[in-house]
Amino acid sequence: CRILGGGTMDINNRSLRITGGNFANAPITFLNASGVFFDADTTISQYLTFKGTSFSSKISGGSFAVTFGDGGRIILPDSNSRLEITNMVLKGFGDGPTGGDFDIHPTSTISLQDCTIEMSGNYTHAQGTIEFRDGCRIVHQGNTFSVQTGGYLSLHGASLIYDSLNKVDKNPFIFFNEA
Repeated sequence: CRILGGGTMDINNRSLRITGGNFANAPITFLNASGVFFDADTTISQYLTFKGTSFSSKISGGSFAVTFGDGGRIILPDSNSRLEITNMVLKGFGDGPTGGDFDIHPTSTISLQDCTIEMSGNYTHAQGTIEFRDGCRIVHQGNTFSVQTGGYLSLHGASLIYDSLNKVDKNPFIFFNEA
């Protein structure tokens, strides 16, 4: 599925398969999506918003890479919502005009399992919860993953690997900062 134009798609508690490439050319809101599945490497250069009452949704990457292009962002704006991202490589993650990131409501959670985040810039997590489950890794490539007051990291599993990917390890830590 390739979407031309933006808007809201009410998935009606069903699933959607994305065939890859540059997925959308305008911001998309998925309403009541029980699952979004990627069948190939995909680029996200727009806002992808997941909404719904008492909402829990899943994104499955099928071991494919999702690359954040300019302006790419995954948004979870509703309170007490949960978005589970599994089996995916998230490339180009970081604050700034050329990276992508998460925007999470303060009472909501994005949960990652069997995911790798490849950072392209520094990232500051300021609200909501990012939950790392089994098999997660952050490849920082010299960038910093910071957590400020209001932002939470939750670790569920044996470990979270924070890896320089054999580059000079300039920033070997996740920083927790008070706002």
